[in-house]
Amino acid sequence: MKHCKSFSFLLAALIGQAASAQTTDPFVALAVPSVPDTVTISTSTNQQTPSTYVGYVVTLTNNHSTTLNVLQFNASTGVSPSTGLTTAVIESAVNQDPTFLANCGISGSTQVACDFSALPPLNPGASLSFPVIVKVPSYTAGVVSSASISFTYNATFKNGNTSSSNTNSFGSISNTTTTPVGALSNVKVRSLVVKNGGSFFTGSNGQASSSDVFTTSVTVPTLTTTLYTTAEINESTFPSCNNFKTCYRSDITIPGTFSPYLTILLREDSSNIKPGTKIESVLIEYFPADGPSVFIGLCANETTPTVGQPCIAKRVYYKNKFVDGWTLDKDGDFEWTIISLTNGGYKIN
Repeated sequence: MKHCKSFSFLLAALIGQAASAQTTDPFVALAVPSVPDTVTISTSTNQQTPSTYVGYVVTLTNNHSTTLNVLQFNASTGVSPSTGLTTAVIESAVNQDPTFLANCGISGSTQVACDFSALPPLNPGASLSFPVIVKVPSYTAGVVSSASISFTYNATFKNGNTSSSNTNSFGSISNTTTTPVGALSNVKVRSLVVKNGGSFFTGSNGQASSSDVFTTSVTVPTLTTTLYTTAEINESTFPSCNNFKTCYRSDITIPGTFSPYLTILLREDSSNIKPGTKIESVLIEYFPADGPSVFIGLCANETTPTVGQPCIAKRVYYKNKFVDGWTLDKDGDFEWTIISLTNGGYKIN
């Protein structure tokens, strides 16, 4: 290991040059997009999983005809404005491909460094990819405009075909990915879903009120077939419905399959319910990602979803304090618990 000292010196020099040199090897490609490309800051503190996340998916491709010896990947997070947001904490960096095992370490909650094994040439195909999971920051005071997360990264490597005439020279690639962030709103939320699932909601904790008469909450179970997915909720209005003063639809997009199921809570504030409306008379129209819409019915029980379409596991009219879960804020509200194996939209008629 007599070369360790010179290697450490050269690696440090390369990292220091990261800001001025995008790449020193045109045959190596490094892409680090954010997933999703914009995210939402959750302002709640008392939901089961109030945090939202973003993933930076690191993909390194070797277009050389010879093996690429990847030595290290380094990255750090930052936020803007620095006085309005908490730290963007790196939660994990996981590479599950046994061909390209990585040894990743996180330091100071905002820096990650990974060492990799060698990467063969692209033909017949060699590309390593892994996500770095970052917890979206929260606001330190009021909502600020033009908030963003920066993910600054640098990869160093060596091979026999670098742009230098020295076959033992090092190459490097560096850049920054910027992810806009916005406050949790009454109508929209966007986040990465991490391996252990999570809860996502519009408005204040997903609770309906006179100022936010319709809300959506979604609980995603532990992911069984992937490291991550994304979650997006979009609420909108439509012209007319039978039982409500303003008519709402909620579209939920969470790619993947789920075990046991997605749990969706739709809530209507009492101020939006037409006088005399009974919760049993309300129809929920489901819009799958493909195919015609259908009206969904009750589940066989509260924990068994209907195959092929969602079903209503529970519906609650908070008519008085003797109803389980009643609070003064919920008085007179309607609530539906829907369980589903798929994504789609829900129109409340």
